[in-house]
Amino acid sequence: MYNFVTHRDIPKDLRIALRDLEGIDNVEDYSIARINHLLNEYLKEQESLSSLKSYDIEYQYPEETKSRTAHFNNLEDAFVFMDRLTNYGKGSCVTLVLTQAGKPVRGYQNMKWIYPQNLYDR
Repeated sequence: MYNFVTHRDIPKDLRIALRDLEGIDNVEDYSIARINHLLNEYLKEQESLSSLKSYDIEYQYPEETKSRTAHFNNLEDAFVFMDRLTNYGKGSCVTLVLTQAGKPVRGYQNMKWIYPQNLYDR
């Protein structure tokens, strides 16, 4: 929680965030209470969006009885891992599901990619 006492205490990255999100060019034109309120709202929003950076791939080969899970913080890394599991598009007998924040994004089964029909099917 941000509780700055003076305008000079506000770091440059937060000043840039205020400029980009609220259009505040000069923080000294606003009361410190208003700036603290806006920055705390920004912090809450960033914390709620941080869960969207979590990607999980649950996969299982037919000869295995238990599925495995791989965790990623970057979508590109998750795609590279899926490419390796599916033999770089040549086909594989693996079954996998990619989820973002616990919601399925795509799957792979019987050498075919499976996508949700629309955003509301997630």
